[in-house]
Amino acid sequence: MPSQQLFTIWGRGVGGINLSHGVGTGRSNLVGDVMLVQVLLNFIVEGTGDPSKVGARSVDDLPDVTGHWDSFFDKAVIAFQSKNSRLLREEAIGQISPVSDPFDLGEEDQWPGILLLNKFAEDATGFLRNRLIEETDGRDTGFPYPTSMLAMFPELRKHLV
Repeated sequence: MPSQQLFTIWGRGVGGINLSHGVGTGRSNLVGDVMLVQVLLNFIVEGTGDPSKVGARSVDDLPDVTGHWDSFFDKAVIAFQSKNSRLLREEAIGQISPVSDPFDLGEEDQWPGILLLNKFAEDATGFLRNRLIEETDGRDTGFPYPTSMLAMFPELRKHLV
């Protein structure tokens, strides 16, 4: 099961959600792990309003949040990896692995896929927070990551440790 975790990056603690096992072709594809990646892809697009951030042409290219791996999900992961290939340590082969902590991004600042998805989701939370403040007439009700993601996709909560 995926777990909320504090990652050490550049000597600083960064919160996120890590996979328990790999997802993609030939990987474990446990329901919670697949669902986490599906939720992250959808949350990033919802927050930024920009499907191209994850390599999608439109929201129709995003996987449904089912927890099941299929060829459509595989294509979405490859699209994310292809779009962000300069930032990723992994090749665009449709596999995402869990990471251990502390993690060294190295001199090239190349991220593992799950950490880059978490980073993009954190950025998306900022956009969502600004939108929420506008919608509540300027009241900042707080919208922290990953709490906001779990509020939008409560089906993921039962798969977290």
